[in-house]
Amino acid sequence: MKMKTKLLAAFAMAGGLFVTSCGDMDQHQLMIVYPAQGYSVLYADESADSISFVTFDSWRVRPNEPDWIRLTGDETGNIKYDNTKRYWITCELEFAPNTSNKTRLGTVEVFSYEYSVGAKYLQYGHLDISHPEAEVEKFREGSTIPETVKFCLTDSAFVPSDSLCFNVHQRWNLAYKDGQAPSWLKISEMEGTPGKNTLELTFEENLSTEPRSTVLLLTSGRVTNEIKIEQLGRKKKENE
Repeated sequence: MKMKTKLLAAFAMAGGLFVTSCGDMDQHQLMIVYPAQGYSVLYADESADSISFVTFDSWRVRPNEPDWIRLTGDETGNIKYDNTKRYWITCELEFAPNTSNKTRLGTVEVFSYEYSVGAKYLQYGHLDISHPEAEVEKFREGSTIPETVKFCLTDSAFVPSDSLCFNVHQRWNLAYKDGQAPSWLKISEMEGTPGKNTLELTFEENLSTEPRSTVLLLTSGRVTNEIKIEQLGRKKKENE
């Protein structure tokens, strides 16, 4: 069972949605305690998170995007009401990989007594690539949340090396989009395990005045992002 229930002393927590009715002793509470501020951000290859809440009463949890968010444990819990006992409940959530390349937003709702609260889960359409930084192509309407992004690493003709840095949650591999490794670029690793990774890129000097580029495909689980690697050409001399 993935749902976790913890009994708390009645004075252990305060705040949240707290309602008193039918006398001071008839108290009911429903409060989200995780995610903090009721908001969680995940990357496209993340598959697990949770929701935690505090209540005195029986409860029910419902994801509003069942096609990509689902509970891996109980959807409901029966609690015999006692206003001297309060319960901290954690329900584990599973997320489908976001292969759309677009950010998506879902809500998980909790119902208890006569009340309901919800937590939002934003899942980016891209992997957690820190170098090169994501360049936003489009924001979600009416917000500063990236809708779609692209990645481009650009170096001068004379820079001998650079790096790719990313944090992934599944096994990963790197490939060339056109299937051919260019002679002017060497990469230290082409596959690896989940976690933080730094790959060294080694460049041959570009003796041409024309830029050259290749596109890498970084795949973690079922999610793939394109990363453009560009090396600028050298500047022309005045007599050329």
